[in-house]
Amino acid sequence: MLVRKAEHRRHFSSGIRPILRALAEIRDKEEINAVSKLLKKTAQPSSEKRTSNEPENLPLVVKAELERRKPNPPKKKDSLPPVPFWKTRRAWACMKGCGACCYLEKGPQYPPVEEVLANPEEAALYRSMIGKDGWCKNFDKASRTCKIYEDRPRFCRVEPEVLKDLFDIPEHKVDKEACSLCRDSISDVYGCKSRELKNFERLITSLKTSGKTS
Repeated sequence: MLVRKAEHRRHFSSGIRPILRALAEIRDKEEINAVSKLLKKTAQPSSEKRTSNEPENLPLVVKAELERRKPNPPKKKDSLPPVPFWKTRRAWACMKGCGACCYLEKGPQYPPVEEVLANPEEAALYRSMIGKDGWCKNFDKASRTCKIYEDRPRFCRVEPEVLKDLFDIPEHKVDKEACSLCRDSISDVYGCKSRELKNFERLITSLKTSGKTS
């Protein structure tokens, strides 16, 4: 008897499921049609503003759909041109107490001075500045500073126009290439595991961090 009752319940439930699904579909269609009618009544061209005659207490679904259909306002163009990247000086800086670039007697891995400095007078000036120990004659080893910093030659200045002329480096890559040149010089003079190189990496990291937070 219990088995027969259970079978009847299964037959009843299996027969009513299609009916419930059909009713749910009808209800969903009615809701969609109702929303569509409300949207047709309340939707307006983008150039027109809402009038006071429009209904305020609309269903949330309708309000959300109206908001979604609103056109995005055009983006305002910047009136001023962007500041050149080099002027920000946030990716490279000369480190005090280093002076690695003042070691002028470069090794065989570097091209001859005459290939870099096409002007014979500049090449001759560079040669004349090399001391017996390979360091620049104007470099103070005790303080690791340049004695003629304000009047130093053009090839000693890390500036966009100088790097463009000597190494054909575009301005937007000056910071990156300046960091690379500093790393090479510091590694050659003081070593790749030196305190000077670690200090330089910390300096560059701090510049990048301050650039992100400012």
